Amino acid sequence: MPVKRDIAAQFIALPTLAAKPRALKQDDVAPHIEIQLERADLKASVQWPLAHIEHCAAWLREVMR
Repeated sequence: MPVKRDIAAQFIALPTLAAKPRALKQDDVAPHIEIQLERADLKASVQWPLAHIEHCAAWLREVMR
């Protein structure tokens, strides 16, 4: 028999501090993931924004097939 769970009872809202977004300066570097792939004589280096990590994971799954 499946167990019923009350998902709403598991969520606890926490207050956050509202921070003003700041514009990136030219010297600032956004956090990113760097992936280096090598296969035979082919080498590739990819930099992916950390803010889009879920897209990177999906892309990498397709590349690794």
